[in-house]
Amino acid sequence: MRQRIRYCRLVLAEPVLPLGPAMVRFLESPVALQVAAAGTDLRPSSTRGFGCWVEEDRRTLRLCVLEAQARRFLGDIHAGCRVAVNATDVLDLRSVQAKGALRERRAASLAEQEACRAYAAELVEVFVRIGVPRDGCGGLWHSGPIAVVRVVVDALFDQTPGAGAGSKLEAPWTRL
Repeated sequence: MRQRIRYCRLVLAEPVLPLGPAMVRFLESPVALQVAAAGTDLRPSSTRGFGCWVEEDRRTLRLCVLEAQARRFLGDIHAGCRVAVNATDVLDLRSVQAKGALRERRAASLAEQEACRAYAAELVEVFVRIGVPRDGCGGLWHSGPIAVVRVVVDALFDQTPGAGAGSKLEAPWTRL
């Protein structure tokens, strides 16, 4: 008999924004991050994110991207443009997509660069837990300049594979 995995998707008493504690913990954990936008020609571009931090307003995400891996993405974005951030827990595939407007793009501070490197090291450990050889993760990280993108979230979607994938989150979710 196939085992069912159950998730509690909604807590109907609270709005989804500002982000609740469970969502903040999830986004700031070593999850796989993909950041995407579209250029003026509407051709999509995306890049891997290396760390996500929820700012004090609990609506703004601060993400690091490696400039060498993000040239097209960084060329496509401008203040106010729409950005999507996909975050996936590699262990259980629990996924969420945050959409919002770009507030800022800038060079990472020294502290942000260190946090970005620490995130990459933590994510490698997660991949090792699921059986990916440590030396197989070498392509995940490259040295070089790091950019920060700040996105003001206005919508969240459940992207966990299954029947609810793609549905808009109207209230916070928590894990069972």
